[in-house]
Amino acid sequence: AMLNGGPPEFEGFRLSYYAERDTLYLRSEQNPPAASIPVGRIGWLRYDSQSLEIVGADVEDFEGEFLLTHPFLRKDWRKAKPLVSTSARAAYRGQEEPQSAPNGCVKELALQIMDCLTAPRPEERAG
Repeated sequence: AMLNGGPPEFEGFRLSYYAERDTLYLRSEQNPPAASIPVGRIGWLRYDSQSLEIVGADVEDFEGEFLLTHPFLRKDWRKAKPLVSTSARAAYRGQEEPQSAPNGCVKELALQIMDCLTAPRPEERAG
């Protein structure tokens, strides 16, 4: 099944980064139940199984691999990291501070990450 459209509207999205897992999570404010499909080796797109709309993404090995293969994101990441870092323990206990109104650099980073994950992948086209 093809997912609907490109990246979602990012007004209500937030990023969370867990250093101990080196994983970045991108979630909509509503955070509806979602299915995931893999993108490459370290990315996952989350989508609403009813509407097929993209509702989020996860990127594993974010600093260890994703930033190395997308170096143009590093500058925005340096600015955004202190704003989006949280601990898995806090999130598990529900103590995570949701960042409901992302500021400029966080929003820009979220859009760019989604662009990377939703762009046609050259290695798949070749196959």
